[in-house]
Amino acid sequence: MSNFYNIVQQLKKGQLPNELKYSEQEREEIDWAKVQYNSFYKTPEYFASKFPPEWSGNFPAFEKICEVMAANTKTPLEEIEERQAIKKEELTN
Repeated sequence: MSNFYNIVQQLKKGQLPNELKYSEQEREEIDWAKVQYNSFYKTPEYFASKFPPEWSGNFPAFEKICEVMAANTKTPLEEIEERQAIKKEELTN
């Protein structure tokens, strides 16, 4: 809220806030890892990267475990909705 307030105050003073500058020089770099997350979080490689690298060669069926985790993963929205349902259920009991 305070960020919005600051933007309005700068506009009233006749200044253009940085948040409203869309020129080529002012753009922030895109974090491609964040963009890629949506297509990557349901892959076995994503889950394998969450574990120490030495686990992949030392645990039998490590790849299978990662495949099962990827197959059973939920979207971030599904996780949020599940947590909300649990909290709602706790409040009603």
